[in-house]
Amino acid sequence: MHSLTYYDSCLSAHADSELSKKRTRASKVTRGFRGTPARLIAELLEEDPTVNIKSEMEQLHRLFMTAHEDGMIAIGLLSVAALSEPDLAAELAERWLGLIDDVESADALGWTVLGPLELQHVGSNAQHYRQWSGVYAKRAWITSLMAALPEPPKGAHVAALRAHLGAEQVIFVEAPAQELLQGAFPAFVTEENHTLRKAIAALIRSWATFTPEAVAEVIDAQRENLPRWLREPYERGVRRHRRAQAEKGE
Repeated sequence: MHSLTYYDSCLSAHADSELSKKRTRASKVTRGFRGTPARLIAELLEEDPTVNIKSEMEQLHRLFMTAHEDGMIAIGLLSVAALSEPDLAAELAERWLGLIDDVESADALGWTVLGPLELQHVGSNAQHYRQWSGVYAKRAWITSLMAALPEPPKGAHVAALRAHLGAEQVIFVEAPAQELLQGAFPAFVTEENHTLRKAIAALIRSWATFTPEAVAEVIDAQRENLPRWLREPYERGVRRHRRAQAEKGE
């Protein structure tokens, strides 16, 4: 982890006021936007993707609280810390869950920090999902289930994991973690919030792309109560799975 002064200097030097205004209009984030390009976030994380969370937890939290872009760097650093210090990473991630107020941060924290941590504690996601009332905290828990699929996360913050692992792309499982996914599904059926429904739909679509039969099993169990907004992403995922199988000649 670089010093907070270094991050501030680099991000400020490339800040674009017009881009900041554009992002602010699109998403009202309490911490605000600097207006720096995503590639700079990736470059800073590639320079130094690690953090000593035992001694630098407060610096990491201060980085997260500075601005949206700084926060994405902090999430990238925390995703690497979670590999070696899961308990401390979980403590800080839970602290941030109560603070995030945008989709990008929620998805990043969920997929690359909460998800890998959850894979070590199968079956607890639905409990966490019900525990939080905030929309973005709940969205983070939904997106955390993407880590239970062999799908690489997206975003500039992922540069930290790629650099640390020396990999072109990152996946957390070789095959879907069915028990974790199936255990969480019933909690989603009655969801009414649009922001959360979009995350659930993306999860179901991706899950069905890999193992449509596993999704069909949980859908059949909820057949009488299954809303149309959940059935459509499942059907799209199944079609994508069939196309992939056809391309492989299977």
